[in-house]
Amino acid sequence: MNHPRFTGQIPSNNPDKGIITHESVIRHTRSGYPLSYIGLVLFTLVLYLRPNDILPIGEFPIAKIIGAGALIAFLLEGLSSGQLLKSTPKEVKYLGALLALAFLSVPLAIDPGEATNAIFDQFLKVVLVFFLLISSVTSYARLRRLMSLTVFCGAVIAFGTLRNFLAGNNLVGGYRATGMIGGIFGDPNDLALALVMLLSLSVGLAITSLAVQGRLLYFACAGIMLVAVFSTYSRGGFLALFAAGAFLMRKIGRRHTGLMLILGLAVLAVLLFGPTGLGGRVYSIFDQSLDSVGSAQARTMLLGRALHVVAFNPKVWAVGLGVGNFHIVSVKEGATHNSYLEVLAEIGIPALVLYLLFLTGAYKGLGRIARSSSADPTSQPMPVMAMAIRGSLLAYMVGSFFLSVAYDWHLYYTAGYAVCLRQIVETDRA
Repeated sequence: MNHPRFTGQIPSNNPDKGIITHESVIRHTRSGYPLSYIGLVLFTLVLYLRPNDILPIGEFPIAKIIGAGALIAFLLEGLSSGQLLKSTPKEVKYLGALLALAFLSVPLAIDPGEATNAIFDQFLKVVLVFFLLISSVTSYARLRRLMSLTVFCGAVIAFGTLRNFLAGNNLVGGYRATGMIGGIFGDPNDLALALVMLLSLSVGLAITSLAVQGRLLYFACAGIMLVAVFSTYSRGGFLALFAAGAFLMRKIGRRHTGLMLILGLAVLAVLLFGPTGLGGRVYSIFDQSLDSVGSAQARTMLLGRALHVVAFNPKVWAVGLGVGNFHIVSVKEGATHNSYLEVLAEIGIPALVLYLLFLTGAYKGLGRIARSSSADPTSQPMPVMAMAIRGSLLAYMVGSFFLSVAYDWHLYYTAGYAVCLRQIVETDRA
């Protein structure tokens, strides 16, 4: 059955191609890499909810086992179908070249052993899962399921975070909420950025949901994550939230004015009636004298140190200090607290160029979908989802300016969604 808002047209030189309909999207729902996709879903669930932190299984490497199994299934399915490495999106080329530069920098790193461990413990895994994601998510239905899974996981973490916050448990500095589990949600700033990125996706899923119950569920997830972001008192999270919110208001708000007004009022209400000191924490972005704990001054000092290391060390321009090595030359073992400087200082200028190309490629790659030719593209699911993913990427671009998360999972799942949506539309047009 057709949904009246599930049609649109992507600009094409061939007038007979480019029509996106409900049937044409569903046509690919069962295609390609079924076992790989199941493995990806299970790995994502383990990555986000960290059963090792909840269940009495100690350090049993459940994530590594599932991830390895998914990659093996991908190789077997790809070889058996003859589709392995049939096409390589530009983002894969950029990310692969960035990984290669990271490995090439190891011999010249300050601590080669630490650089090697940083690559194998984190960055290599991120690259492999990114490749698995864009290869196994071959349909719009699969994409929505995976995005929904991450959004629901984010909402669960946000709910647990708020419960701990209200009970006064697991607070940083006695007032800042941390995630109910560790890992990528353990630090208040990392938690805030991750939730803002998922919040944007939740809004897109809500607007494009066919069922009223689904819309309510996604909006409820967005509301829980919004409140949890403020409980972290993360200034970088606030700026990321503002960037993503302004983008969505501009791109989608003209058709969904009432919805965007409600979301705007919700943000204002939290600022005015939220936890004590929240407003002062936000205003300290512009006036560091309001920062009673001096974290803003410390960030400024680390920023200056990173710029100094880069500016006066020609070796850093070419190959960097080595992945994970900046803390050795930093102030009090501090990180750069800036993902762009993190890549520049640890892998070099060529790596920063590739990192920026990867970011902008994923962002701009959704442009044609977001500008789908219609009197009102905000009424169509594909353009709306493109805008929601773009909002999530924009949140990362802003929030990562204040965090060292260049090798973490936040970006690469969302960039993977961007590549998948683009590939799904291009496959349909072909």
